[in-house]
Amino acid sequence: MIFAGIDPGKTGSYAFIEDDKVEVFDFTDDWYLMYQEFEKRKPALTVLEKAFPMRKQGIVSMFTYGGNFGSWQTLLSIGKHPFTLVHPKTWQAKILRDLNKGDKLVAVNFCNRMYPHLNLKKSHDGRADAICMARYG
Repeated sequence: MIFAGIDPGKTGSYAFIEDDKVEVFDFTDDWYLMYQEFEKRKPALTVLEKAFPMRKQGIVSMFTYGGNFGSWQTLLSIGKHPFTLVHPKTWQAKILRDLNKGDKLVAVNFCNRMYPHLNLKKSHDGRADAICMARYG
């Protein structure tokens, strides 16, 4: 069974997990290409991080985040792919448990332990979040 996770942020990514195999992709400007990845894999469930305004975040970045969030909802709905919206604190509590959830590196470090071949860096926090959400699914 395949599960997908989507971090709709500015440096967002999406990931697919099937058993112990993980694939992670960065967003592109080609929404049709990203749609095809979902059509090819047909995940049983996609976990999409729930968009909400955050303090100290600029208007432009929130506009981008909200636009990506809405575009992903549309893409998944058009393809009839089952999805659920999950608040970041919800998936973090389940996947990262007692780790320091306020630090962006927590998810990166977690994913590097689970999937060392990915060799994620701090700048890959969107990839790590997408992987964690797929695991949450």
